[in-house]
Amino acid sequence: MRRHFRFLFLTPFFFLLAWGHEGPRVLVRVVGGEHPSILLDRIKSALGSQNASLAEGSQQAQAVVFAGEVREEVRAMEKGIPVLSLHRPLPGGPQDFLIAYDPRKEGEAQAKGVLARAPQGLYLLAGTAGKDWFRQEFREGQRGALKAAVARGDIRLSTRSRDLSKAAAVLTFGGADAQDWAGKIAQAGQKDRIVLGTVGQDLGTCRAIASGRPWVSVYESPVKLAEEAAYLAVKAARKAKTFDCQFVEVPHGKGTVRTVLLTPKVVDASNLERTVIQDGVWTREEVFGGVK
Repeated sequence: MRRHFRFLFLTPFFFLLAWGHEGPRVLVRVVGGEHPSILLDRIKSALGSQNASLAEGSQQAQAVVFAGEVREEVRAMEKGIPVLSLHRPLPGGPQDFLIAYDPRKEGEAQAKGVLARAPQGLYLLAGTAGKDWFRQEFREGQRGALKAAVARGDIRLSTRSRDLSKAAAVLTFGGADAQDWAGKIAQAGQKDRIVLGTVGQDLGTCRAIASGRPWVSVYESPVKLAEEAAYLAVKAARKAKTFDCQFVEVPHGKGTVRTVLLTPKVVDASNLERTVIQDGVWTREEVFGGVK
């Protein structure tokens, strides 16, 4: 698989950039995110290396990349223009490709990272997967990584919120789930004892890690995501029949979508600067300057 970004979309925001060049023109729309310009800049750079460019609108586009819930350009699908979505399938219509971080590998990576910090004790598996394929796969990854430790009797698993006071670790799906449990852990006076497993690289998570709290997060590099998006968009725009990447079929609506699943990394205090900061998601001053 090629080396290659999920971006965490948190606040409404919209970007559309145009850039003149010969070769395929790719429309890129991003809605939400704390730093959407990082994704756009990375995609732009990757397109340039392949003699491609950003399109001003769907009329000029030969491929479309969507990130977030973008609905106004869905007409591109009706024109036969290849459509790629990032992180999750685009709501409300069919698409040609999806690029996302592998949720099973994310769950595995998170659980292994937490095990390294808390090799014994009660593990609270927070939240429910429901019918969401990504959450189901993530939970399977967590359980798979913990199976041997459970068999040895080193750890015990619980899904009951009332067990928080006895927990050595809380494993979450990230996002709002993680923030909710971080608040509960703090209210219980256990923020320096209970290991929290989360997903993503929002500023609050990075500052918590930098402050020395026992947090372990799954990092979804924007660099990898942008590189893969540019590669796949250009190949699709050129009507390629073969691709230098491995596809899997991910459930979407009543069907599936061809998907490239990227491999994540675990971020903790040992590699925060070599990952999130080095990739330009946050500066060192933004992360460590806000540590109390």
